Amino acid sequence: MALSLCGIALSKIIAIELITDHQTLEHKGDMQSLDYSVGIVFHLEDTREISFEIKTWFSEMITVEKGYNLIEKFASTDGFIEEWEGCKGYKANCSRDIVTLK
Repeated sequence: MALSLCGIALSKIIAIELITDHQTLEHKGDMQSLDYSVGIVFHLEDTREISFEIKTWFSEMITVEKGYNLIEKFASTDGFIEEWEGCKGYKANCSRDIVTLK
């Protein structure tokens, strides 16, 4: 009997990507930072992928996708910066790290 996840027969997971966002917010010289796991992408032997993404750090909703180049479907880091653009005196930044395990 073949194992499956999300309807995809899994012969072998060949790599796992761990995605982490690093957000900083500065106001009047005070800097706050938050690092949180955004999601995980499983790369399968047949080139397909399965991803699990949390679009906001406080959310309990997880988006599950299957397909190809799924990291491109993840929410952009620009969204955090854009949310703070109209707030006078605040400077926001967000960067993303992707660690690949093979």
